[in-house]
Amino acid sequence: MPLLRFFLIAVALLALFAPAALAGDPPSSSPYSWIIGEHPHPFLQIVYGIDWPRQKRLEAEFPSIGAVELKGGYLYVDTLKNGVVTLGEGFIMGGWYNDGLGGGTGGTEGLKGSLGRFGFGYGQGYGYALPNAVIVPYFLSGATWTKLSTDRPQTLGETDNDILDRYEGTFRFGLAAESGIRANIGQKFSLSGGYEANIIYPRFVFWEWLGSYAIVGAANGVVSFFSGDMLDESPALGPIMVFALRTAIAWGFYQLLREEMNWPFDSETPLTHETLKFGVTFIL
Repeated sequence: MPLLRFFLIAVALLALFAPAALAGDPPSSSPYSWIIGEHPHPFLQIVYGIDWPRQKRLEAEFPSIGAVELKGGYLYVDTLKNGVVTLGEGFIMGGWYNDGLGGGTGGTEGLKGSLGRFGFGYGQGYGYALPNAVIVPYFLSGATWTKLSTDRPQTLGETDNDILDRYEGTFRFGLAAESGIRANIGQKFSLSGGYEANIIYPRFVFWEWLGSYAIVGAANGVVSFFSGDMLDESPALGPIMVFALRTAIAWGFYQLLREEMNWPFDSETPLTHETLKFGVTFIL
């Protein structure tokens, strides 16, 4: 049993660190280059989006809500030996989601939800240098803590009330994954558009969570291991191939977790929310 636990921890850590460690970034004497790159710059990003909270066992439906996020951290843009541009970022973030920020379409009459969250994460992508610009399809993942607040109609069913009570008024741990495209214009400014999927756990069962996360970690580790070869063999298509594989793994795994939060283990159905996001980044 201790050996199995060690293996699960090792694979889960691989999911976090392998994209930067195995992808062939330029060598660096800095012990922190795996997360902030060879030439890091602090950045501040402002994000607006539309969010859709969901829960597969909830009979009622939330309307869409607006989302505003603030993200800060370190970002790097370097060029690999084959001419492919690599972009990475390590960040902390905070966000607020409610109908006062937009959205409001669909949903059960009288049911409203708002979310407050904070967290941290790491993102990376490979792309192309253009005159005075860099285009990068990116993928990022993060750990979040999210609090749900609701207004509920009196007609809401007992089962739905019980589900929402699991989340109401307290911060719950979760995971986030986002894919999108980023355009760095010059050296101090960038625009991005992406789609984020989030899992919010009603409770945290460590070993089941770790075993579940180790599976996606192994899949991402394989992609990261071969990404250097893909980029060397085809600098034109390699960035798209890596992006497509990482996105497919994240989206497929997310669909499984929407049913059981610690798939393939028998577990509860979590709260989820998906966000269409547009961001403006200022590189300091």
